[in-house]
Amino acid sequence: MMRCHICLPDSHVLEIEVDLKATGQQCLDKVCERLGVLEHDYLGLRYHGNKQEQLWLNLRNRVDQQVSGHQPFRFHLRLKFCVQPHSIQQEVTRHLYYLQVWQDLRNGQLHQRGFEDKIPKLLALVAQAENGDQTTNMYQMEIYENLMTGLCHNTNQNVLEDVSQEHLTLQGMPKHTAEYGLLQEVAQLPTFGYEFHEVRSAHGDKILFGVGPEGLLLRNVVENTEETLSYPSIHMATHREREIYLQLIEDSGDLLPAVGYKLVSRKAAVALYRCITEMHSFYRCDTVSCDVSNQFCRDLKGTLVSIFNENSDLGKRYIFDIKRTSREAYDYARRKLYSMSQSTQSLATSQCLGSMQSMDIDRDNNALDRDNTPLDCASSQCQELKERLEHLEEALLCCICMSRFVATVLCPCGHMTCSNCARKIEECPLCRTAIERRQKVYLQNFSSHEEEGEYQGEYQQQQHQEEIAGELV
Repeated sequence: MMRCHICLPDSHVLEIEVDLKATGQQCLDKVCERLGVLEHDYLGLRYHGNKQEQLWLNLRNRVDQQVSGHQPFRFHLRLKFCVQPHSIQQEVTRHLYYLQVWQDLRNGQLHQRGFEDKIPKLLALVAQAENGDQTTNMYQMEIYENLMTGLCHNTNQNVLEDVSQEHLTLQGMPKHTAEYGLLQEVAQLPTFGYEFHEVRSAHGDKILFGVGPEGLLLRNVVENTEETLSYPSIHMATHREREIYLQLIEDSGDLLPAVGYKLVSRKAAVALYRCITEMHSFYRCDTVSCDVSNQFCRDLKGTLVSIFNENSDLGKRYIFDIKRTSREAYDYARRKLYSMSQSTQSLATSQCLGSMQSMDIDRDNNALDRDNTPLDCASSQCQELKERLEHLEEALLCCICMSRFVATVLCPCGHMTCSNCARKIEECPLCRTAIERRQKVYLQNFSSHEEEGEYQGEYQQQQHQEEIAGELV
């Protein structure tokens, strides 16, 4: 067996064992199973190369062919693709998201111009999530100072007072709501979702090469300048040895000469090439193309064997490991949660019937046994079913306000929100499709009294209009 140590965003280490020939996907699946995460399309395992470059483990290839050294192999569990907070459907995934964002904030990875104005609000949300409501004891300011470490260079009294005032406005806010609020604030930052790589230009200048949902961000550290490149303006991205080349398209349609950027190693160049292609596929495409999913290379032995049998899988190593786009990942997770809820309902029915039968038998035989055994078993089963019902209710909450159940279908995309939010938007918050019409639906046992009354009122009004039309005819 192969031992792996997985460092979580909160610095806890998870030890797992997989087969010696296990792929990266098998390793990630085992981690997600231990954590109870279903939305694993957003996650990845990162490790450091021989030159301390940060690399993503390719989930389609064997682990032992990618990392070197002795066991246990060490990886960091991180969100590879940062989506909008309302797209996260599981509370456990949202908590991992929060932990990573808070870690990145303290490490300075999300800092940008104008970031200082958001510090009081961000720190107040973190303080509410970590410590609860504000207290009047002498250690409250000390808590703010500790949270501010790495986030703000000038820890003056004015900033601490601003944090205190913001924290006071969050009185009574639950932990999960504060975490969600932090994610919403961070999602508005310009560098949200970007992954940065250190490269060198042709003149030797140090450049932070950022790859994000909308395109590329080239930040020249020496000249303190930035250049933004959208994905439609990029004709092609290729790599060769330690360099990566970008060829851009002018507005007139003419191709510009390719520009090269040098990295610290060949693995780092491949990692940047992977990052550009996978980010573009995940955020900008409807589905992952075959050109991306089928691209692979072979080692020397596999190349020799492929001369005689080109269908051989010997020595084959895939370049990309992305399976689904952002829309597909959201729909896939929603279907899995729905299938789990259906199995939970059938399990609850069978367990309730079994509990009732056992309770009837024990009532006839011995009242004491009935009190000691079946009721204890039934109470534990009810607790488990209650937790599963809470997860189901959470999955059916509106992705915008997170306080009402879904009750309206947005056409033509088919995504759902509550009736209140549906009236206030013109585009779908998930896929940005223009809304042509809004179709109300009624989910039994998962609708508020207000929505249920509204639904019944509209139904009665429709019946009344049909009766009037019939009388006129």
